[in-house]
Amino acid sequence: MNYRKHRAIDQLYFGYHELARVLDISIDAARATAVRYVQQGFLVRLKRNVYVRADRWEHLTTPELFALANVGQTPSYVSLMSALCFYQVSTQIQRGFVESVAVHRTTTIEVGGVVFSYVKVKPALYGGFSRREGFFIAEPEKAYVDARCFLRDFFDIEFILRRGGVLNVAAATRDELARIMRTFTKRDFTTILGSVLEQEERAYYVKHGFAYLRSRLELQDGA
Repeated sequence: MNYRKHRAIDQLYFGYHELARVLDISIDAARATAVRYVQQGFLVRLKRNVYVRADRWEHLTTPELFALANVGQTPSYVSLMSALCFYQVSTQIQRGFVESVAVHRTTTIEVGGVVFSYVKVKPALYGGFSRREGFFIAEPEKAYVDARCFLRDFFDIEFILRRGGVLNVAAATRDELARIMRTFTKRDFTTILGSVLEQEERAYYVKHGFAYLRSRLELQDGA
């Protein structure tokens, strides 16, 4: 039996060709073996043709998780609160949750108890990152900018809702919106929205934040 031979693979992640080489089988057989090994708990599947040994997955370091986040959607780089926590700019610890910025689509990959979250940005905003310890991550200043860019998006959503718009999103998306809203501070509302709002509106948001949007999300949860 070949059950233990796959442990000879040293790479953090690998595909059919490496599995075929180690097990000395064909590529077609490696595809079938990968499916079977995932079902039997020997491998963890990140996405098509990207696998991690299950025994290694259980002990992944933060740099390894970030490297896998880069692979989950390409191109992408770790940013937002994950990057700020890495730089110890934020104390909001995120266990089993990695946030990244990408250019193709906003999506979430949930696998092996870990959530890889990707937020799409315009190509012009995709930058300000470097390679560290084997993964791509936003520079500290860019991670903060990425995180705060979303504040104006939330303002636009609330503006539409106040004028009769409908918010029809999945529960997972509502949870993500609520989570991001909790990261905004009074200073963010003052400095970021302050330049685009009249004094009365600015005072409201400094005091209440996105209370109206939050209430609409809660209403949908109870529906």
